[in-house]
Amino acid sequence: MKKIFLFLSVLWILFFSEKCSAQNYSIYGLWKCNTCSDSSCLMGYDYTTGICDSVMPFRGRMVVPNFDLASDPFNDRLFFRSFSDSMPDGFRILDIPTHDLWDTSLFVFDEMEYDAYHNRIIYMNATSWSSLMVLDLSSFQISTLCAVPEQQSGIWNFDRTFNPFSQEYVYTYDSANFIHYIVVNINSRQVISSSVVNPSDLVKNVVYDYQTNSFYGINDQARRVVLFDPHTGNYQPVASLPADYSGLYNSERSEFDCANHRYIMPYGDAQNKRRCAAINVLTGNTDYYISSFPGFMLGSIFGCCDIIPLVSGDTVTSVYAKAYQWYLNGNLLPGDTLQSIVAGSSGLYKCSITTLDNRNIFTAEVNFSIAQIRDNHNLIFSSILAPNPFHATATLSIIVQNALVDCQLKIYNTLGVLVREEKRLNISPDSHGDYTLQRDGLNDGLYFYELRADNYEHISSGKFIIE
Repeated sequence: MKKIFLFLSVLWILFFSEKCSAQNYSIYGLWKCNTCSDSSCLMGYDYTTGICDSVMPFRGRMVVPNFDLASDPFNDRLFFRSFSDSMPDGFRILDIPTHDLWDTSLFVFDEMEYDAYHNRIIYMNATSWSSLMVLDLSSFQISTLCAVPEQQSGIWNFDRTFNPFSQEYVYTYDSANFIHYIVVNINSRQVISSSVVNPSDLVKNVVYDYQTNSFYGINDQARRVVLFDPHTGNYQPVASLPADYSGLYNSERSEFDCANHRYIMPYGDAQNKRRCAAINVLTGNTDYYISSFPGFMLGSIFGCCDIIPLVSGDTVTSVYAKAYQWYLNGNLLPGDTLQSIVAGSSGLYKCSITTLDNRNIFTAEVNFSIAQIRDNHNLIFSSILAPNPFHATATLSIIVQNALVDCQLKIYNTLGVLVREEKRLNISPDSHGDYTLQRDGLNDGLYFYELRADNYEHISSGKFIIE
């Protein structure tokens, strides 16, 4: 009987491997069979239909402990620590389009996050839980980033996320009767924020939204999906949880669909049955509800968000890829074919990248400006508005280097009529200030914004669409 079951399970994997070869899935993750020893595979999942198929079978049951899984959604790669009947414990890289699997001799990788701009894995040292580590994927060199508050039992619920724009690794741990939110700046190699909250105020399964530079999570006490600030622990409810929600299933992580503003959460009901819901954080509605969710580990949402260049000082950087070509105001810049470009003039910068799996993609445009301050120091002043287009709210991220500025924001319609004005948006030196742009009665259509730094002969401008 056992041999028959094993034979059928292998046929099931091979059948679905062929079936799904022509399909594109928004989520990829790892699956293992708990009732047999030779069934584990890479799964592809369409959360809008509930279709879940095997993409690539592995030989021997593979175990990924503690959700040691990270992803590169721009180059379609999964990173994970695993061991199986035929493979020792180690760190592995899986190329989804080609099914190439790279084994390394590296191990002890816990709570991994991928930094797409520096092609590196940031993870917790699982032997001591007292330091953050980094693996450079170009050289495969490991180094210690910084010491962090030591936890007695590791990261709570495996809850961590990463903001690539501010280069902040965010995680949660518990001690005594309190929950701690820790924010580590990767560039400065310092713990920059540590807040303490009661367990009833815990926000868990925190995810990062690339498009709006925001964090979302779940608060069980309020039974809400919430907008979350990890620096303070404060949160704001944005949507209700499904009526049959009774807790997260086996500590599985949530994901976020940036393009459609959906918080995607696997969970369990009162009978401990797996469910999945896609909750729209703008409308508060549950856009999709899947009553039967397969038992596999979510990897990441692939191909759902714009690639936004990273601005640091006068340098603009694309995500890691195979090849690059930079453009300024729509014009090709001959010879600017590196991952980063030093911006020599103001304007709209974007990059055409060739991904590792040979797809050609344009990044979003970033508005970069340089102005001369009266004391002859350079003011580096740039802005990004996302999502764009948007329906209800968008985030205007203002990046300032070398000066304290007070900004004025003006918004015009296509006729050049001023429809809104905001004064004195204070931005500290060498910081990243975020302003939430509300629709507030503006009709659908194209608009232009203008940011003016007080006391400087400088304007940063851009355009956006409300739909």
